[in-house]
Amino acid sequence: MFRTVIIALALVAPVGVATAQDIAPVISPGQAAEGIFHRSVAEGQARRIREGRSSANAAPTAGQRRACASLPRFRAELGANEPRVRKLEGLCAGAGL
Repeated sequence: MFRTVIIALALVAPVGVATAQDIAPVISPGQAAEGIFHRSVAEGQARRIREGRSSANAAPTAGQRRACASLPRFRAELGANEPRVRKLEGLCAGAGL
C-alpha cells in the first residue's frame, strides 16, 4: 500500500510542479514599466496629431535653414542627380525653405 502511494505521488508531483509554474506572471515588472512608457509616448503623439501640433507644422529650425542654404553648394559638389541632394531638396521643400 505504501509503495502504491509513493508511486502515485512520484507520478503526480512533476505534473503539479509544471502546472504551478503556469501561475507565475507572464511578464516581469520591468517589461510592464517599459510597456507603460511606450504607451504614454504613443498617446502623447496621438494627442499632438489630433490637436494639429505635429512636427510638420513646426517652424524650420536653424539647422534646417543652414542645410537648405547649403543646397546650391551640395548640388555643385555632388551633382543634381545625387540621391542625397534630391532628398535634401525634398526635405527643404517640405519645410517651406
